[in-house]
Amino acid sequence: MGLIHPTGGNAYVFGQPVFPGAASLAHIGSFIEGPGFLPHLSGRENLRLYWKASGREQQDPNLDYVLEIAGLGTAIDRKVRTYSQGMRQRLGIAQAMLGMPDVLVLDEPTSGLDPKASNEFSRLVTHLREEGVAVLMATHDLFRSREVGTRIGIMKRGELVAQFDAAEVSHTDLERIYLEHMRD
Repeated sequence: MGLIHPTGGNAYVFGQPVFPGAASLAHIGSFIEGPGFLPHLSGRENLRLYWKASGREQQDPNLDYVLEIAGLGTAIDRKVRTYSQGMRQRLGIAQAMLGMPDVLVLDEPTSGLDPKASNEFSRLVTHLREEGVAVLMATHDLFRSREVGTRIGIMKRGELVAQFDAAEVSHTDLERIYLEHMRD
């Protein structure tokens, strides 16, 4: 995403390298480290301002669709400072979806969501995968990762220590594998 300098390796989207300022970033939507919005603006105004700042103003942001994804109803026109943490998370996911990217990178997207919103998020990710969007999600929620993922990787200190098909492991096995790899 260009936010930190990698210690090694390369990332490519459609054969194009990903680095700060790369054209390939236009294919990626991201939600990293929690949402940051201007509290004195409405959710809708924040999304419009973000889209304008992205430099893709001439493209369709698919605002109606991402507002449907956000599930904020009339709250989308309230000032963000009145939003709960879960509402901010949903607005962050909608922001990442602006322009309908081919790749979606999500960092702890269900943090702060109530169980109903978490389940809605799972349905959304499943729908996006079925629509051909590649979703890369970092989460500590083992069970959610198995529910929405097709491949699961376990990271320890920045190293990939295990990976497998989600369908090939039960919830119990997933927890056991995770705990085995997290021991020092």
